[in-house]
Amino acid sequence: MKNRMQESIKNNPVLGNPNSDISAVNAEVHRLQDEAAKNPNHWINDGLKNHFAEELKKLEQLKKLNLK
Repeated sequence: MKNRMQESIKNNPVLGNPNSDISAVNAEVHRLQDEAAKNPNHWINDGLKNHFAEELKKLEQLKKLNLK
């Protein structure tokens, strides 16, 4: 799965601007987190999906070892 986070941050007018006010950045991050909580396909969740997919693979490997 492609991680869309870097591209989305770069294209965001607040997060992509290194001169943005810290309070504006904070507000934008909170807004995006609220969006991501309501939408499992949001780009913020890409990293979490990858993490849990890797953890699931590890768990399956452990289960196979325990069954032997």
